[in-house]
Amino acid sequence: MTSRHVLTDKPSKHFPNRIEIELHTDAENLTCATALSIDLYHEGKSLWRQGKDSGGEIDVAVIEINRNDLPESVVIQCFTPAHLQSVFQEIEVGSFLLVVGFPLGFHDTLHRNR
Repeated sequence: MTSRHVLTDKPSKHFPNRIEIELHTDAENLTCATALSIDLYHEGKSLWRQGKDSGGEIDVAVIEINRNDLPESVVIQCFTPAHLQSVFQEIEVGSFLLVVGFPLGFHDTLHRNR
């Protein structure tokens, strides 16, 4: 899952045909990683799915990753219900949300020292 504007964005004329994600290959040493390139289109049709709500399209998109495309050494840890906020009184409606990412190839210097 990602923001739709990562996959396509008319205002900025951003129309990539693929994205690259970085996957950890060692659960203890987070500097060990490999890249996976993912096609966004096949025969002119998008491989990703657009998120929608009652108001229409939203800035969310998902793309399926074929497990066979993942390197054997990849470390995957799925989110579970235990990772979700359970005490909703701690979060007020309208609270700010910050999602950390590394757009346009930028990376942190602690975990990416190659």
